[in-house]
Amino acid sequence: MANENVNEDPTIDDGAGPGIFGYFKKCMNNYANGSGRAQRAEYWSFTLVVYLILIPVGVVGFMIDSAIGNAETPFVTFALIGIVVLAIVIPSIALAARRLHDVGLSGWLYLISLIPYVGGLFMLVISLLPSQRFTNKYGPHPKSSGHQVEVFN
Repeated sequence: MANENVNEDPTIDDGAGPGIFGYFKKCMNNYANGSGRAQRAEYWSFTLVVYLILIPVGVVGFMIDSAIGNAETPFVTFALIGIVVLAIVIPSIALAARRLHDVGLSGWLYLISLIPYVGGLFMLVISLLPSQRFTNKYGPHPKSSGHQVEVFN
């Protein structure tokens, strides 16, 4: 008998996804939905775009603060970065919950990220794990063509 995983979904399309900005748009449109699954590419694309937004916003804020003489207390910089962070906090929590679902864990485990040092390391490890290549209790694989594969326990 061949050693094969009966849970693996043979209909998963391993082709290219919607791209970095497409995944970001998907996360922002799906901002309050913590159900379902999010693959690594979606998680890291969102993270990259957030940094690509935060860096120029921070630079512009600091330039404004320097121009008005607030270089020592960069209020404008903090305000602009705070606005961006407020805009992405709910989508990032929902994305993290979906990423946990993708590896077969409960989204509530995101609360571990509130523990200093340990939480960040935990989420880093989770974000690097590959997707479960079969339908789990949180839904089908994100790149599945719709074919549902039963999960055997």
